[in-house]
Amino acid sequence: MNVHADFHAQAEKLKFETRAFIDGAYVAAKSGETFETVNPATGRLLANVAAGGAADVDLAVRAARRSFEA
Repeated sequence: MNVHADFHAQAEKLKFETRAFIDGAYVAAKSGETFETVNPATGRLLANVAAGGAADVDLAVRAARRSFEA
């Protein structure tokens, strides 16, 4: 068994959550925009991740404040 090859085969199967976790749920960026995340070792695309902006931060802060004050 080639451990190196086995590791890479398993790594290729990994899935990444690409949305922000806000108020108990995964949500896309309000703008709908994403950015690419690249594996620095291979240069291959890992995922397109939600590009949160000010509206997303406001939503997260409001949710955190509600939780803190509860």
